Amino acid sequence: MGSFDCYCILCAVTLNIGTVVIGSRKGKDLRKRERNVDKGKRRRAGGGNHRSEVESEDDDSGAEDAPDDEAINERLIELQEQAEDDADSDFEDEDKSHSSSSSEDAESIVSNDSDLPAGSFEITDVALRPRTPEPEPEPNDSMDSDSWSQASDLSLEGGGVPHNDSGDFDEEDSFDPRLIRLEDLLWLNRSRALALNHESDRDYSKAYFSGRGLYGGLGGFDVKKPGRDPNDPGESSLNVTAYDGEENMAFPFHEACFNILANSIGPEKGSKVDKDVMREVIRAQLVDQRPVLDIDYKLTMAQEQFWINVPGEEYAVCDPGPRSSLREEIQGLLPASILDTASEASDLSNKVRNDPTHVFPYDILLEIIGYMDTEDMLSFMKASYHVNSYTREAAFWKHMIRVRILPWFDELGHFVENTSTDALDYKGLFLWISALTRPELGNQGPFMHIVNRRRIWGCCQPLASLYKRMVGPVKPAQPMDSEEAKAIMDSSVCLSMLMTMYPSPDDSEVEAAQFIHAWYEIGHRSCILDTYWRRESSSNVFLVGISITLGGQKRLFGSAEGVLGRPLHIEHGEWIKQIICHVDEIDMININQDRSTYRGPEDARPFETAYIRSLQIRMTSGRQKFVVNNSRSSTRKPLLVADGMYMVGLTGQIAPNGAISRLGLLQAPKPQSTSTAQLRYNTDQQLSWKQHAMRLPYKPSKTRSSHYPIWSHPSYHHELFPVSTLISPFDPPEDMMSHDIFLWDSTPIVVFQPVGATMHSLPGQPSDGGSTKGSASSIPSPLPGTEASSVNMTFPSYQFRSGSEIVGISPGPHNVYGGRGRGVGYEGPVPAQHPRWTLGMKPLREALTEMWKELYKNNVRQFGQPQNQQNGTFGSYDHKDIAVFPLDSESITEVHVEHQYRALKFVTQSGRVGCFGVPGCKDWWVRKAVKGERFVGISTCFGSLGGWSQTAMMWSHWKLSRVGVVFERVDEEGHVVSKDKQKVSKGKTSQEGKIEVVTTEG
Repeated sequence: MGSFDCYCILCAVTLNIGTVVIGSRKGKDLRKRERNVDKGKRRRAGGGNHRSEVESEDDDSGAEDAPDDEAINERLIELQEQAEDDADSDFEDEDKSHSSSSSEDAESIVSNDSDLPAGSFEITDVALRPRTPEPEPEPNDSMDSDSWSQASDLSLEGGGVPHNDSGDFDEEDSFDPRLIRLEDLLWLNRSRALALNHESDRDYSKAYFSGRGLYGGLGGFDVKKPGRDPNDPGESSLNVTAYDGEENMAFPFHEACFNILANSIGPEKGSKVDKDVMREVIRAQLVDQRPVLDIDYKLTMAQEQFWINVPGEEYAVCDPGPRSSLREEIQGLLPASILDTASEASDLSNKVRNDPTHVFPYDILLEIIGYMDTEDMLSFMKASYHVNSYTREAAFWKHMIRVRILPWFDELGHFVENTSTDALDYKGLFLWISALTRPELGNQGPFMHIVNRRRIWGCCQPLASLYKRMVGPVKPAQPMDSEEAKAIMDSSVCLSMLMTMYPSPDDSEVEAAQFIHAWYEIGHRSCILDTYWRRESSSNVFLVGISITLGGQKRLFGSAEGVLGRPLHIEHGEWIKQIICHVDEIDMININQDRSTYRGPEDARPFETAYIRSLQIRMTSGRQKFVVNNSRSSTRKPLLVADGMYMVGLTGQIAPNGAISRLGLLQAPKPQSTSTAQLRYNTDQQLSWKQHAMRLPYKPSKTRSSHYPIWSHPSYHHELFPVSTLISPFDPPEDMMSHDIFLWDSTPIVVFQPVGATMHSLPGQPSDGGSTKGSASSIPSPLPGTEASSVNMTFPSYQFRSGSEIVGISPGPHNVYGGRGRGVGYEGPVPAQHPRWTLGMKPLREALTEMWKELYKNNVRQFGQPQNQQNGTFGSYDHKDIAVFPLDSESITEVHVEHQYRALKFVTQSGRVGCFGVPGCKDWWVRKAVKGERFVGISTCFGSLGGWSQTAMMWSHWKLSRVGVVFERVDEEGHVVSKDKQKVSKGKTSQEGKIEVVTTEG
């Protein structure tokens, strides 16, 4: 797991003051830091002449030698500044420099309202004064107590805040010494954790606040002082990660941050927070196994592995607590233009031609504006003269200050409430405060503490909103036996029920649960999705139940007897669009398995039962969340809601141990739906996939790139070859085997096909790669558009032979160091290559260990790769088990697959052929690229067992069992045509390719 830092779950700032570094005071270091901050601000604003990281290196290649005057000037300025830095003295006049920088910061503030009609307010330049330190608290008895006050602190370990005077590289990880003082940072050491006491009496909540502590590393929060919570069991160390399960996870926070959260809930409710509810609220927002919430923390480097002191974000470590001295200073900081009424705006109503908002009265406009942020509100006022005229009055802007600023800027309240309306420009005050307290890089001055408080307030709003809904009154839900509920259930269908457990039990029970009883419940009510998991061992859990709680009514599929998973709060206005099940890969080749009772391959079983280990939920809004994170599971099984349909429940099969062995969506159309979509899944939506197939690249332009799963990729099409004509009875069902995507590029294609691997043959299967056509009748396959041979389950006998099996495919090296792109399958070696595999393997563990060492010694690839000077490619390690097919900048236009997946052929545009696997095969499926198509890769499934050892009583490896073609459609100029463009291209039909059956002479 390694070392890492954990942060306050509410603000994402360090929990230990000792990690904060104050930078050097040398003049050259100060100026260097300022330049870096300015560059960062320009990048965020979209300025500068830097090239995009995703921009093609070939772009503008013809102009690469042209002089860039702007770049030359910037370089000259840098050299001049460097010369000044080398001759400069150390920084001395802190107050003077600070005042200067504050003034510059104020000059950068411009009005967001500059386009309003004449007479509107514009922010004027004002020199900000240096911040006045808060008075030191007087010593009292609370210093050693468990008080949450600012006067009670843990002792500073290590002598306080470290300073860096080296002036070297570390200046990029330090704060400006002119902006940060020790008293600004003491709040970082006032940290606690919201933890769970499993042994709590019923009279108390299970959740409790720990005493003060510090993050001690490796996921542990060390409690330094005992807490006063009556439910505190007195533990000295708390786990703040979920790597060992969420039920024992504690959530660390700064006291100041929790006070802000409590104030967000309300003055009265905040003092009586229900800790059990608050813990569930936080769990519902978790996105990681660390204390990380699904919110925007407004920090450049939030939640990195280690804390980084980002120059320009000094405000993030400034104490957000109350600033009593600021109450008296507010008026002196305001520019003179605000301490006067705003000038009267001109009447432009006679120039308005059409304004659709004129029908809205003031109260409706006020409600609409309540859903907008400040930037959108100002844009709304610019777009409509009617809105602008209704919002000119001082009463409106005083209201905006009350609802948008005073909740996180309490110090301003006394001034606002005690100043005459005629003596203050409230709109100007609103815009001025909004601009100066915006949490953005480079913000500094007397309001830095308020900037941080505003940032944390924003982080707390999703939690406060959910908390208030969970403790508030609940509107009763629609009963299950209503006429509408029955109609919804009658119209629902299940398009596919995925296998999610292997080996599958013979006596599973079919079950269904209806989640939606009335159509208004979708999108108009919020609800909670909970999952329930049963422990298989100390760390492994499997899914036994899924529930939706709506209107206080729990609607359950499966069982609720198990560990409660991470809750998912579904906001009103969104609903479930996809459920991705993460299922174990089948492990048939584990050395630790007991095989003492095996008599042959027919007795082989997986090392462990494969279960659902995690769920990934994607909403209609695009938001997604993992309800349990489990790194073990690597097979993804999608359950997708069809276009024009809505998920209304779940159906599936429940195993005797409670595990969900099959799972499917119940989905239905709304009444009077006009959708004409076909109610069936395509092949991609029914297959199981590796993680890589969930993140395939898509680049709509030179400067933008993103990733999509194969079944919803904007440009990739996928066509699967038929199922093998001869399936081994020893192989697991294809439903449980994951497919992957191999995308080729300009490098050679390298196939690992171990020579000498022991292959088993079924009766009727030729050993020379010949035809088996007509040897068996066909039976339906579980996947659409494919057929399987009826010999699958009929032959208990087998024989063994030696040959080449396709075990893995990878791209060739692309640099001198042997660097490669991502491959599929396994690149070897495999045990079946060794002569002892079919001879003596007793004792098994010792024999395998010795065999592996010898195989790796003989099969390891060279680190350095010789480069071909003619075509620029890098050579591959010359080994008898590897077949290499150089592409030589050509495109693959044909893919040939042998009927039993024992061999592959790739054909390029010039007719060159790359052959892999068993030689001499005769029966092939062939897919050729037609006009308007471009092959970009293949899909693969390595789901057939190979290399049985009768002495070891185990299989050696997985071999190729299924292939598909991945292609894009292109126009006449070779540009990719996305699926959306194909839909809107009226009158244009694309030529459709098809899979052909070809028989050769071998």
